[in-house]
Amino acid sequence: MENNTTKEWVFPPAHHLGVVVEDINKAIKDIETIGLSKSAFPTLPAWLEKMMFRGKYFDKTYSFLGLGPYIHPMMYQIITVDPDYANPHPALPGLTSEPLYRGEPFNGRYKIYKIYLGNKILELIEPGKEGSPWKEHLDQKGEGFHHIAFNVDDLEGITSKLLQQGATSLFHARLEDGTGGDYLDLGSGLVVEIFKGFY
Repeated sequence: MENNTTKEWVFPPAHHLGVVVEDINKAIKDIETIGLSKSAFPTLPAWLEKMMFRGKYFDKTYSFLGLGPYIHPMMYQIITVDPDYANPHPALPGLTSEPLYRGEPFNGRYKIYKIYLGNKILELIEPGKEGSPWKEHLDQKGEGFHHIAFNVDDLEGITSKLLQQGATSLFHARLEDGTGGDYLDLGSGLVVEIFKGFY
């Protein structure tokens, strides 16, 4: 007898949790008071750190000459994201097109700060004044948990499948190397980020 049951798609392990904050500097001070800081990792001379981490992913730890682990310098520092297409972020591939917020071109700014929580990452996001998924959340719900993120190999396939199943696209961005990410509203206040590649 033929088994007609279809295999359900299962999310990979969660990569990070996104939290929207009104003042990222205050939020950093708050979490540092409970011991979440870069001090858990050894430091490298700036010139060696720059050479060692060029082209490496943000979310990895690396050993060097048997020492470490060391973390990417982009972790534990505030990153200001500005969609200035003439001057893309030096650590990232260029964008293939304008990112979209609810299907319309997005030209806003936002700040991000990443910190390790065990083997996961806590991502703090301070939205700018322009419309964005994070500003929308801050205006409607205040500070707090915004999304759970998954790093996937089949970005296009998984995003398409979730959209076909009724998810709503909140944010869409693609980079020149085929990587990128999507924020999808699955309903009931659950937002997921599906992304691939450099982080």
